[in-house]
Amino acid sequence: MRVGCPAGRDLASVGLGDAAALPKAFSAPDHTHRAEETATVLEGIGSTSIDGTTIDVAQRPVVVTPPHAHHVTIAGRDGPMVVFRMYVPARSEQRWLAQSRD
Repeated sequence: MRVGCPAGRDLASVGLGDAAALPKAFSAPDHTHRAEETATVLEGIGSTSIDGTTIDVAQRPVVVTPPHAHHVTIAGRDGPMVVFRMYVPARSEQRWLAQSRD
């Protein structure tokens, strides 16, 4: 496995990421952020919609959402979906996470 930073970026600009366990049938709100988001499903199944195109996801695929793209992640109906996400630039996802907690 190759580990590194996107071309032209230093390590501090890459978000180290987080893991989220989405409850069954949970749907994140449609949102955008200035970060490129890379997500890997660690467990479970679900779907993701990026700018109106929906794809089914299961363990181990990598989904890359471009900056400013509208996107939604939905956990499957059979159980939770665990997702690991990384953001470039780092911490740019905090804006929408703070809004979703309100």
